[in-house]
Amino acid sequence: MKKTFTLLQSILTVLFVGIIVWFLVYFLWGNDFALYFVNREMASLFPHILVFSTAVAIYGLFILQIQSQHKKSRNILFFFLGLIFSILPLVAFHAYFTFQNEFWNHQIIDSKTIFYNPINPKESVKEIRFENKQNSKHQIDTVYSRSFSPYFDFNQEVNINISEEGIWEFSE
Repeated sequence: MKKTFTLLQSILTVLFVGIIVWFLVYFLWGNDFALYFVNREMASLFPHILVFSTAVAIYGLFILQIQSQHKKSRNILFFFLGLIFSILPLVAFHAYFTFQNEFWNHQIIDSKTIFYNPINPKESVKEIRFENKQNSKHQIDTVYSRSFSPYFDFNQEVNINISEEGIWEFSE
């Protein structure tokens, strides 16, 4: 029974640390990655889900440190420190990412395909219109989009130049 508990504790620790690392990578370097959700509703919900999961993971790491052979005061300390530290991702997301970092304040309003590749239908050039939530400013961005799966696209900014050799066609 002790082996099973130790194995479960190790698996949960690795899972919780993985979620915390995912949170740090997503929010510190997320605007450098070109991977985007195809579903706009999921794209707007994912940061909130990740922040909540990170708070639970931090609290879970502290809870896993509570053991019956420790003093009661030490276990209570782990319990309350877990609550305090688990609030940090929520505060960081709300205070910094939502109000100060312009990238996380973009909400995609509309996307329109400008060019498509007749040989590879997964490739296209799109014009994406987005709005900054803080100042209601509309902006347009032109991106090269390649479908990675039914759920994700790789988007990269492009500068459109006329090409004599290209196979791209206008989308109507």
